[in-house]
Amino acid sequence: MRAPGNLADGWYRNVPPKCPSNDPNTLPDSPPPTCDPVESDACMAISESFLTGATFLKRDCACPVGRYCPSDLRMAADRVELPKGVYYLMNCA
Repeated sequence: MRAPGNLADGWYRNVPPKCPSNDPNTLPDSPPPTCDPVESDACMAISESFLTGATFLKRDCACPVGRYCPSDLRMAADRVELPKGVYYLMNCA
């Protein structure tokens, strides 16, 4: 917990803090690296939990111009069954 009195953090107002790294609504400091080689480098990993039903997305790299990272699980390059859920690796299409 932060000590009160730091006005830059906006702790006393409804002002969001300055770009924390774990906030999904803020832009990262630098773009992700480009997927290389495109055919085998996973652009995104999707995890689905059996326990909570939650889905987690993790972007690993950006697809080059003219390609995209699919989010449809039917296009997964690899599917790994785990005790607590399923892990999908997506490649650029």
